[in-house]
Amino acid sequence: MQIHPIRSSVSDNWFYLLATDDGRDGLLIDPVDAPAALSAARGAGVEVTKVINTHWHPDHVAGNEAVLQATSAQLFVPAGESSLIAGNGVGLEEGGELQVGDHVLRVLLTPGHTQAHISLLSGDHLFSGDVVFAAGAGNCRFGDPLTLCRTFRQIIAALPDSTVFYPGHDYAVRNLEFALHLQPGHAPALEELDRSRGDSQLRLRTLGQERQYNPFLRMDEPDLQDRLRSHHAEAWDAAAGRTDAERAFVATRALRNHW
Repeated sequence: MQIHPIRSSVSDNWFYLLATDDGRDGLLIDPVDAPAALSAARGAGVEVTKVINTHWHPDHVAGNEAVLQATSAQLFVPAGESSLIAGNGVGLEEGGELQVGDHVLRVLLTPGHTQAHISLLSGDHLFSGDVVFAAGAGNCRFGDPLTLCRTFRQIIAALPDSTVFYPGHDYAVRNLEFALHLQPGHAPALEELDRSRGDSQLRLRTLGQERQYNPFLRMDEPDLQDRLRSHHAEAWDAAAGRTDAERAFVATRALRNHW
């Protein structure tokens, strides 16, 4: 299966073109920038037959209409957000499947950033929309941080270290700087920040790498919990009434909102 990351020229998004090796069956995930999406498909010799949105936000769906008009593609959207996305898309539920040639993409319900956000898993490839970022997690302005925490604990945590994730944005440097704000001197975050500052293109990472420095994947670690409790007491106390791991996640998300 071909996988082509595409940088948007109209926003700070990254989105993805998937296709069979012969290019006859192509799929676009969150093509916010229609000209860039269509240009990438032409350049790769891919016929776009499907468009998928991970969630309803304009920076993920804005290119739908132009792509659909230019191709014979069918639109697929999260079933729980179909009323928010124009185009009469086919609703996708947890456990549903789509195919790109012989490759199967399984639908995972991954709410929290929005209430019905979906991700797509094919083998060791996770197309995570705005759930998991390099050293970060999606905001919850239109969702709920405790719900996102449960997505991380129940869905993301169950995936193997070898899983490569394909995020909707690349905020690696800023997120790593925030991780070091939480835990100054944290060696894995320092090392990844050094590597990331030299990146000019999207660098893909595995969940195994992320588990070393992403605070949202380290909510169970006593050192992180102690640091939040002692140095960010207001955020920690505001998340009272939950387990320590949940408090760590919710407090970290609240701190990142204003950092």
